[in-house]
Amino acid sequence: MTSDGDPLLIIGAGAAGYGLLRAFRRRNRDAPVSLMTDDDGIVYARAELSRALATGKAARELILASAAEMAERYRVRLICRTRAHAIDRANRIVLTEDGPRAYDRLVLASGAEPLRPSIRGSGGHRLLTLSTLDEYRYLERELAGRDRVALLGGTLAACETALHLVAAGKTVVLFETASRLLGGRLPALSARRMAGLLEEAGVRLRTHRSGARRACADHLVRSAILVGRGAGDVRDAATCGAGGGCGSRRRSWDTCRCRVSHRRPAHFRGG
Repeated sequence: MTSDGDPLLIIGAGAAGYGLLRAFRRRNRDAPVSLMTDDDGIVYARAELSRALATGKAARELILASAAEMAERYRVRLICRTRAHAIDRANRIVLTEDGPRAYDRLVLASGAEPLRPSIRGSGGHRLLTLSTLDEYRYLERELAGRDRVALLGGTLAACETALHLVAAGKTVVLFETASRLLGGRLPALSARRMAGLLEEAGVRLRTHRSGARRACADHLVRSAILVGRGAGDVRDAATCGAGGGCGSRRRSWDTCRCRVSHRRPAHFRGG
């Protein structure tokens, strides 16, 4: 390690990154630690984003701790608004838009980003996702004054979001190109029961059997388009590849684990 390198560098300020930091500090209160993130390092309740959006909460109301508070509480050097775009494992260097950063040990805890489906036509710019506080702030503005919302993907998170938006007075159509909700994760009888509960609450369902693709094309012309969280996640290209990596499009420890040849492990994947 170079004299100005980070003894331990964590990439990612989500639940995995900060969770690792807390666990590390319980074992070692003094070792230098740096944490890099492409956002502002704020701690917030990610699981509450869809519910908060429907109830009209401001983004600031979801903040649990600021970056400055986390830096002081856990004695960590926070490197905010900095994105890693490549990793040189042989030389133990992370390449960022602000220049290279050397490290001794590196933990990738960046999680995954929503997979954005390709939509043809001029309305593709209205395709929105809800997985970070930055996206929440943007959605606050985009959904203001809109009565119709199209949700793409019949995942559990999308079903929950649909219910919250209906409760907030929105007209919601949920599109799933499979024959039933949650794909094959629920038995057919349970999936039908869930679909019935959603429709009773006021959610309009369009599955493959009910002409989802054709109905989607008609509905998207007039709606805000929101991709349900969990509809398909893709690893960050830099952290998944890590200089020749896995290329996986699934959130999987096994497929995304970095393979290294160092005698002393220096690269780890988590989150």
